[in-house]
Amino acid sequence: MNGQEQGWAFHIGAAERLHWERLLGDRIETVQPFQKNWLVTTAHGRWVAKRTRRPGFLQWWAGVDREIRLRGFQQLPFWLTDGREWQLSAWIPGRSARYRQQGDLVHAAAILGRFHRLGRGLYTPTLSPGSNLIKRVEERFLTFIRFVRKQNSPAVQQVLQPVEGELLQCGQQVLEALSRFPWDDWCRREQQMHNLVHRDLASHNWIWDSVGRGWLIDFDTAGYDVQVGDLWQLLSRGMWEQNWEPSILQRAVATYEQERPLQWWERELLRILLAFPNEIYREAIGLGRGDPEYTITRTLPYLERLVTNVPQWRPWTRQQSWLV
Repeated sequence: MNGQEQGWAFHIGAAERLHWERLLGDRIETVQPFQKNWLVTTAHGRWVAKRTRRPGFLQWWAGVDREIRLRGFQQLPFWLTDGREWQLSAWIPGRSARYRQQGDLVHAAAILGRFHRLGRGLYTPTLSPGSNLIKRVEERFLTFIRFVRKQNSPAVQQVLQPVEGELLQCGQQVLEALSRFPWDDWCRREQQMHNLVHRDLASHNWIWDSVGRGWLIDFDTAGYDVQVGDLWQLLSRGMWEQNWEPSILQRAVATYEQERPLQWWERELLRILLAFPNEIYREAIGLGRGDPEYTITRTLPYLERLVTNVPQWRPWTRQQSWLV
């Protein structure tokens, strides 16, 4: 166990263990650090314990979780909460999704389509509308502009330099395209309709178990919003790994639509958003700010690979007629 893990585990004392045992109704055998959380082994199973400072969210998600399961969506781990501070999710042995593998991306699209279809028009009251998809896109672009102007990370600036102007132009063009239609109003309507979204479809938030069944995990960012934003995020993350091969994207969208067909305005919004270099923005901003999960040794090579794929991505964004 390294120093960071020792510090993380140090905060778990006898009081927490007793609290978890009462919540689980089972005796705890071991507690180990696990991806900034704790892996709890009991006499009859394993659980991932996560602390939160958002009791309102725990109570909201408890209602959503119960409702979407009753509607038939079962591909999320069973979980327990004290409704105040702790959530314990059943640990699923398996591997994370790999967006470089076409099958994983398509499989994820199918599960996401089902999640969206069964998560439309939920009865669980909204917790807080928060910012919608369009507002978050605007903020991401403005944050990237501020990062470029500060130039506080020479290593990142060196990677971005060949495409920096093009990246700024792409972001500006997308914001201009979004301004020509009242997308913000559509997003607020989707929030008011209680349409469920995940909002963090990184590959590590999918687990493939030993029999190949896919599970969607980690709902800390979930809320009500326009659902095509989730599909955009999945495709954007996946297609950078797939070198923007059109046939793969078409297959992923078609698989999603077998579960949850897109409306015309969602297809148009998806077409616009796929021209937004969100992956590059996010990685560059994370490195520039020094966020702990973005490290030079791990993130910079990924950012370099993204920049290398800009020549494949940019022409593709101009010929998305299949989405219209």
